[in-house]
Amino acid sequence: MMKKDTYLIPLAQMPEGEQKYEFHCGKDFFESLDRREMLDCDVNVNLVVKHKNDAYKLLFTLDGNMTVACHRCLDPLTLPVDVEYETSVRYGDEYDDSADGILIIPQDMVKLDVAPIIADTIELSIPMRAVHPEGECNADMERYVTGSTDDIEED
Repeated sequence: MMKKDTYLIPLAQMPEGEQKYEFHCGKDFFESLDRREMLDCDVNVNLVVKHKNDAYKLLFTLDGNMTVACHRCLDPLTLPVDVEYETSVRYGDEYDDSADGILIIPQDMVKLDVAPIIADTIELSIPMRAVHPEGECNADMERYVTGSTDDIEED
């Protein structure tokens, strides 16, 4: 099980300059966030935080594989994950993530939980149509979905 504080980045105590973090995200990572769509996951995450003045630039590099249900046959489908994501974090009056590429956090937030950012980044790398290559889907399910049930044996 994932430790809750594993993904907390101590922004308030961070000295100016560059800090590096490494994480591994498996199936338990998504389960701990109560996100059950991911069948399996093996993704390494490198995070570089650049702190200058009152701003923090976060660069996430994700590399590995994830397994989701094929959108055509529902059998497991392994997809590569190779993503870079960058965002900036600044302190403000209240939490605000409405602008692309910038996250405003309240002054009293001394640690930033990057787990939801990582999970969102992995999930957003799933194609809109995640399917096996032609001919590799579960044949029985494919026939059922397309309505061609002539070849399926009935009990």
